[in-house]
Amino acid sequence: MRKLVIVIISIVCFSCSNTKLVSSWENSHLKSEQIKSLAVVALMKNKVDAASFENGVVRIFSKRGVKTAFGNQVLETDKKYSEQEYKDALKNSGVQAIIFFKLIGLDKQHVYNPPSTYVYGGGFYGGGPYGGYYFPQPYGFNYWWPGYQVVTTPGYWSETKNYQIEVAVYNASDDQLLYIARTATFQPYNATDLGESISVKVFQDLKKRGLVPSKKHK
Repeated sequence: MRKLVIVIISIVCFSCSNTKLVSSWENSHLKSEQIKSLAVVALMKNKVDAASFENGVVRIFSKRGVKTAFGNQVLETDKKYSEQEYKDALKNSGVQAIIFFKLIGLDKQHVYNPPSTYVYGGGFYGGGPYGGYYFPQPYGFNYWWPGYQVVTTPGYWSETKNYQIEVAVYNASDDQLLYIARTATFQPYNATDLGESISVKVFQDLKKRGLVPSKKHK
């Protein structure tokens, strides 16, 4: 039972990474319609992580009413574009905007987790069919009888990671910068979780600024 509780807590923690929106800016001089379609480009060295990250972003934006495409549907990740080729690719993308995610910092820390002690039951009297009736917990025999086992787990080192991601949204038709933000995410479970966690915060900010529709997601 104790192991089950630990697993459940772990799953809950993994599914809700702690992301903060550090700063954001909107190009107020540029009048544009609300973004209803965009392509996601994750600028990461590891292609597998980039694809997983984009998958998380696409999932969040799509649920919130924005038609979202993967970056490789718009830009070839292995190709080095000239400025004109880059602009042409964006114009021909079929989406209103391109949202870029770039890793600008990764802070790693090694944390020592000290030994922990816990107690579990296993006494002389297990209660039987009537034990719980005559000796209701916590005052049954197991409460008084020295049958509880004390277990101590050794200390260990663990690594924590804090990701700083820069987010930039460009108008696909003219390559104009619409929006830029910086985020910090502590200890994401994986690249998909990182993409989802950041996207939730960024979408909230974009909606607040009126840059994306305010359609309620399911």
